[in-house]
Amino acid sequence: MGATRKWFALLAALTWLSGCSMREPGAATVPPRVADRASASTAADVPVCSIVLGGSLCTSVPRFAGSQVVDGVGDEFCEVPATVLSTRSGVPFPQTAQPTVDDALTVRVAWDDSGLHAHFHVDDPVLVRDFRLDSSWAGPDYVELDIGGTFPLTGFYDGETNDAGFMNVYFNPESTLTPIKGFTGPVPAQATAGFAFLQGTNYGIERAPLPDIARWAYRTVAGGYEFELYLPWALLGRQTAPAPGTTIALDLGLGTNDDPAYWSWWPTTDQVVPAGLAGQVFLAIQPLPAGATTSCRPLTTDRANPWCDDRTWCQPTLE
Repeated sequence: MGATRKWFALLAALTWLSGCSMREPGAATVPPRVADRASASTAADVPVCSIVLGGSLCTSVPRFAGSQVVDGVGDEFCEVPATVLSTRSGVPFPQTAQPTVDDALTVRVAWDDSGLHAHFHVDDPVLVRDFRLDSSWAGPDYVELDIGGTFPLTGFYDGETNDAGFMNVYFNPESTLTPIKGFTGPVPAQATAGFAFLQGTNYGIERAPLPDIARWAYRTVAGGYEFELYLPWALLGRQTAPAPGTTIALDLGLGTNDDPAYWSWWPTTDQVVPAGLAGQVFLAIQPLPAGATTSCRPLTTDRANPWCDDRTWCQPTLE
C-alpha cells in the first residue's frame, strides 16, 4: 500500500503546485452542462426556491435537468427532492448513543450523462474547525458524501486496487473559531477526497484535495453553511455514462459541534464538550453480507461503518 499513499501525496502536491483553486478552477475542463461562477465565502441567505421534500437517496437518485453553475447557491436544484439527515434521527456510529444536538443536513443530489450534481445545506449555528495534526477532514463540523459509480464489492476503497472510483468527499465549513492568538480571520472551507486501505491488521485513511475535474463551491448562510458539488463519472470509476436503473453506492454523514467555547481550553487542558452540543450520524449503515468480516479491522463486525467499509453504504438506483 506504500504506492497508494505515494499516489495520493503526488496528487496533493500537483494540485498545490498548479495554483488551481478547488472552488474556482479554470473553465477549460468544465463539461458543457457545468460551469463555475465566482462566489464569496459569505453570502446573504436569500432563498432561491422552496425546498421540495420527499427524497430518498438510500433508494434512488433522480435525473438532473438543466445546467449547473457551481456557486453554492443551489438554484438549479429547485425540482430535485431533498433528503434530510438530522443528528437526532440519523444513524449514530456503532456502539454510541444517539446525539441530542439538534442540527440538520438537507441534501439534493441528481445525475445526468456528465456526472453527479449535489447541493448541501446545513443548519448549524456554530461553525468549528479543528485543524490540529492535519485532522480537519474529520470536523468536528463536516458533511460527508460517500460515493461510488457502481456498487460496493470488497469493503476497502483505496482508489487504486480495491473498489476504484469509490471515495468519501468531506466538506468542512469556514470558521472564525481558532486558537491562533491575534488571528481574527476565518479558516477557509475545504473539500477533500478520502480513501480507506488495508494497513497491516488495521485500516488506513488517506485524504487529498479533490482533483480539478471536480467542481465545488462554499458559502456561509444565516444559521449554517452550504456546499455545491459536481463530480464527473470518470472520477467515480466509470468511462461511460450509466443508464437509468443502474445501481451505484452512496451514503451521507453529518458531524457537528455547537460549542462556542471550543478553543477556550487551548493549549493547557483537555477539551471537554458539554453534553448535547456535538454528534455524528450517517444516513444509513447497511449490514454486511452474511459471513463477511469487516474491513474496519481490528474492530468487530458490529462496528463496521461507512468510514472504513463501503459495503455499509446504500445502493440506490439511478432514475
